Amino acid sequence: QEPPQMHPLMEAQGVSFVEWDSLGKKIWELKANSAIQFSQETILKNVRVKLFEEGKPVSESEADQVTMDSLTSDLELKGKVKVISYLDGAQLTTSELKWVASEEKFFTEEKVRIKKDNLVIQGKGLIGNLNLTSIIIKEQVTTYFQSSES
Repeated sequence: QEPPQMHPLMEAQGVSFVEWDSLGKKIWELKANSAIQFSQETILKNVRVKLFEEGKPVSESEADQVTMDSLTSDLELKGKVKVISYLDGAQLTTSELKWVASEEKFFTEEKVRIKKDNLVIQGKGLIGNLNLTSIIIKEQVTTYFQSSES
């Protein structure tokens, strides 16, 4: 049996997407160099995503590739993934990260690195909120201070 979305429905260059909630507040804003739309998902390349809470921007993400689920609006970020919190400047880097819209949380099973000022936390697997203020690293956690010269 062939996958249901083998043939693209549409391809585009230089694309922007915005999603709003039922009250008309922005949830996320996405810009990409290119997009290929299939029946159940859209695959985007060289992507920047801005996430909003109560209509205000709280974090920004970058990824080589993002897969957007057409039904759930979940985003799967892959490649060189970076998330920056607008609240406190915390930076999360990993190779794969899933944004689950219904839970308003990030998830990954991959290695992660979080840097805030001189504090660095590394580990494997993560559950985190929009602005990176609440994070659970699942295993192999190490924490250290990095000198400001580094």
